[in-house]
Amino acid sequence: MRRPSHVAGLSKRMDRYERRIPRWEWAVVDSVSPTKVVMDSGSVAMRVADDSLVPSITIGDRVEVRIIGDRRDITGRAGG
Repeated sequence: MRRPSHVAGLSKRMDRYERRIPRWEWAVVDSVSPTKVVMDSGSVAMRVADDSLVPSITIGDRVEVRIIGDRRDITGRAGG
């Protein structure tokens, strides 16, 4: 069954806006240079931007990652 064109257009716009809504997920630092983390969902995120709020992360640190679209930012570390 084919969807009406206005429904398909609305669906595309919703997908585009959902990608702009931030979400957070926990991850473990896998590599420091370049920064790479393994997300709790099992995916590997490369080129994670180190936020100045989280200085000197090391391999094995548990960090909080903000996800907006394709961008990943480390925003916190477990335990302070």
